[in-house]
Amino acid sequence: MHNEINRLRKTTQGALGARHDLRRRYSDAVVKTGAVPMTVPEQQIDARIAAA
Repeated sequence: MHNEINRLRKTTQGALGARHDLRRRYSDAVVKTGAVPMTVPEQQIDARIAAA
């Protein structure tokens, strides 16, 4: 799971560059979702990247 979270973070950083906000937006998408399958935060991150 830790590797998957790191992969999502790197994907977000690559897609958003300087607009990537690890503390606020990324953490909201990954950490605050709680105990859910990894596909849920992945979908949220994909949606945030698409909206950026």
